Amino acid sequence: MLKQLAFVLLGFGILSCSAKQDLKTSVSGNYQFIVAHDAEGEVIQEGEIVVATLIGKDNNDSVRYDIYPLLTKKDTALWNKGENGMYEIFNDVSAGDSLIFTISAEKFFTQTARAIAPEWVAKDSVTEFTFYVRIDHVFTMEEYQAFMQEEQSKKMKEMLEEEAANAPAVAAENESQILEYLQANNIQATKDESGMYYVITQPGTGNNIVGGNGVVANYTGYMLDGTYFDTSIEEAAKNNGVYQEGRPYEPFEFVVDESAVIQGWHLGFKLLNKGAKATLFIPSSLGWGSQGSGPVIKPNAVTVFEVEVIDVK
Repeated sequence: MLKQLAFVLLGFGILSCSAKQDLKTSVSGNYQFIVAHDAEGEVIQEGEIVVATLIGKDNNDSVRYDIYPLLTKKDTALWNKGENGMYEIFNDVSAGDSLIFTISAEKFFTQTARAIAPEWVAKDSVTEFTFYVRIDHVFTMEEYQAFMQEEQSKKMKEMLEEEAANAPAVAAENESQILEYLQANNIQATKDESGMYYVITQPGTGNNIVGGNGVVANYTGYMLDGTYFDTSIEEAAKNNGVYQEGRPYEPFEFVVDESAVIQGWHLGFKLLNKGAKATLFIPSSLGWGSQGSGPVIKPNAVTVFEVEVIDVK
């Protein structure tokens, strides 16, 4: 851990600092800190946005916090009162500076984090933290907004690239999970070209649904392990532990290929016609993908829907 931390902190210009020479005290007196690297730039101005990186190590040499971006807006009056946690040590710094401060665990959670200490603090005998802070950027509000848009675009691109790279393995795992479930429950299902499996449990009448059709349907959704997460049917909600008082339970209406529902629904309902009932086994690529949804639908999870087409418009 020491070698790993040393490698990380080289980027902060921290390992070569002289702690005693650089020791400073914040205006409120709440924090003593070290200027590990002074970039000698222009001091942060009132109202400017500070973007920083923070690494926090406990007294057992474990890295507990690794945060970027850490954001704050300079408010001298608030900082000088010591009412804004650790940010008061940013008073006289500039972009490129690196700081170190050590604080007791008790003081950190009551004064800086303003939260109850998690269980691992007592469990791991953590008594203090040492924080390494690098001031990465200082922006005006307009510059900050542009920066955040760029950061969000970058993260979205990285997420999509990672998802694309993992897609074949996830698809294979999803199919394996579906096939295992079908075999265990003696279910004969058909595989659609999209990768979804389905069983028509009650044939309907008329032509199959097409894009642009309005559909009125009942549904019940659950995971392969039998955990239910949603339904349009009140009795099913009560029977499966997902009932919500005050929610209207009624058939759901959507437009195929147009409404904001998962892709598995757009594809799955095109296999059906009015009056049909079916079970759809939807791989994550056609459901909620690598993000998942809520506490039940985990990332890359297969979802199952029992559906009934009440009407087609």
